[in-house]
Amino acid sequence: NRHDCRGRLEPGTLNVAWLFRDTYKVIAVDNEKFEKVGRVNCDGESSRLFVDIHLELFPLEAGEVLDIGFVSTLQPHQAEAEDQETWDQSGAEAPVLNMFDYVMFGKIYRKTEDGGEVHVNVSFGGLLMKLSGSRKEFDAMHLDDRIYILASKVSA
Repeated sequence: NRHDCRGRLEPGTLNVAWLFRDTYKVIAVDNEKFEKVGRVNCDGESSRLFVDIHLELFPLEAGEVLDIGFVSTLQPHQAEAEDQETWDQSGAEAPVLNMFDYVMFGKIYRKTEDGGEVHVNVSFGGLLMKLSGSRKEFDAMHLDDRIYILASKVSA
């Protein structure tokens, strides 16, 4: 299972230290409130995800399958590294960016537990996300952590 890679380096992924990674099926895309942004409802192998996505940049439809991962840094080989305040957008510094089609950077603003299920809420500059699953899945995610979400469509 791809999602069983919390905090470890996964072979074949440029030695990225994943906080969590899962494959999701898009259940619904609601873009009634905003013209360009949709709230995407997804079910994963071990988690549920609601996330706001800029649909002009990353168009999605119900039924599509996504590979989504979370990391604290884009620097290869450095699980605890902090990214610099400036960024070389060529991708040379972080080749993992070339593996994904959509990336956002945000801050965990709430983490709650309800009956053994953990909910992690992240703000990506106003685009919101709620990730829900078991406690063990999200042990590496903490309140006020800054994280990246990386997403790509999975070929059918």
